[in-house]
Amino acid sequence: MTNAEQLRNLMRENDLSRAEAAPLCGASIHTLNAWLLPKSNKAFRNMPAKSLLLMQLQLSARPRK
Repeated sequence: MTNAEQLRNLMRENDLSRAEAAPLCGASIHTLNAWLLPKSNKAFRNMPAKSLLLMQLQLSARPRK
């Protein structure tokens, strides 16, 4: 599973908008959008593993809804 797929899953599981997810990754919404684009899109960017890890750590520290 790619980092982008894991990001999508985390966003879905935690009911997060892109605006809510971006700061949890330490990124701007523009950058997060680039991570979520199809690989065939020229604006696509790979999500760094450290950004995914940061999001996972921040979500694990948050109280569950």
